[in-house]
Amino acid sequence: MVSLGAESAPIRKTSPKSQLADGSWLQFRRPRHTFRIFWLIVAVGLVYEFSINLSLLHVKSLLRSQQTESARTWLSYIRASSLDRVETRILLAQAAWRAGLVKEVRQHLIAAKRLGCPDQRIEFEQTLILAYEGRLTEMERVLQRMLLANDNDLQHVCDAFVTGYLRQFRFDEARRLLDVWRKDFPNDSQPWFHEGCIWQYEMRPIEASAAFEKALEHGQHRIDVRERLAVVRVQNLEFAEAARHYDRLLQIQPDHVEWLVGFGICQFNDGNTRQARGALFKALTISPAHRDGRLAFAELEANDGHYEEALRLSSDLCNEFPNDYSVRYLMARMLRTLDRQDESLEHVQWLEEAERAFREVSVLTDKVSRWPNDVQSRVAIARRLIRYSKYSEAVGWLRAAQHLEPNNEEIRRLLAESCRLSGFDDLAPLNSSR
Repeated sequence: MVSLGAESAPIRKTSPKSQLADGSWLQFRRPRHTFRIFWLIVAVGLVYEFSINLSLLHVKSLLRSQQTESARTWLSYIRASSLDRVETRILLAQAAWRAGLVKEVRQHLIAAKRLGCPDQRIEFEQTLILAYEGRLTEMERVLQRMLLANDNDLQHVCDAFVTGYLRQFRFDEARRLLDVWRKDFPNDSQPWFHEGCIWQYEMRPIEASAAFEKALEHGQHRIDVRERLAVVRVQNLEFAEAARHYDRLLQIQPDHVEWLVGFGICQFNDGNTRQARGALFKALTISPAHRDGRLAFAELEANDGHYEEALRLSSDLCNEFPNDYSVRYLMARMLRTLDRQDESLEHVQWLEEAERAFREVSVLTDKVSRWPNDVQSRVAIARRLIRYSKYSEAVGWLRAAQHLEPNNEEIRRLLAESCRLSGFDDLAPLNSSR
């Protein structure tokens, strides 16, 4: 037998469990798992970055299509994780600007500057804020340059300056800029929306309706356009069409009080008293103090022959709104219907005085159309409107007067009072829904 010399060591077979116990398996596997974990982290980071960038692009698209609330909702989802980005701050500023939140705009621009946003971009956004606020004296000099130099932000520029012109009631300048806007962006709904707001302020609901129809054609998603269109349809006595738009709006937000009241008024005027009663009852359940809803419900009770109830409702309204023409008219009508002539006399005399004042407003309006710089006539119109609770209309006349005499204290006081009583912000533009 051939000797093999020293006895060779037996081959040691190890099980996977023993490899785990002594760490030998990890010695060979650790590098591979390290690389896998590294590339997984990289992949997750890239996907996250891609998702943020995609979301910001979507926000830009929403802002261009005037879907401000949707844009702000998207930004609320991503802002916590991307507030350290200049682009996020700029988009937050633009969304706030479109929502009329000027203080919030400035906060985001300050943050963007701290993050290293170029001064030129900050200056651009600040210029648009000033234009939006109607402070156009200095800004108009740079308008042409901004229109030529900012292709990607042309809609943003036009929107700011048109809104500024509307604040100052400079409708001719606004319309010239709207023509430029429509020429470059024929499918944009916003210039048609502005056009409709101008016609609406000029008390031309037929033209306003046509403009809002155009805006809705280019922006079917726009709730603000459909709401304005419903309002002017009512002014044109097109109650069936107005009801159709209110119905579409209520499908989006069934408990919106203003839309319920509008729908109820349309149904009432179309003779659908059952539907009118249901809509108005729901609106007043949500908001019992709603003035227009209560007045419409009182009219509905009178129409159904419930004169005592209509009188009770109109009497409550008259106590709260003694200078409201519609309320006084209903009150006088119900008292006469119930053969309480002596009690109706006070209200009839009040209505006659109001009609005289409105005739004076008509004369003064003709005078202003001949002499647009007649500040005193504008103030006289506003005073008569305030006296009879036409606060929203008074705001318009006073803003135009303030543009002509910005340091007039009487105008400033009357404007502040009218804004407070109408519930309007004294900087809210004509096209604001606030």
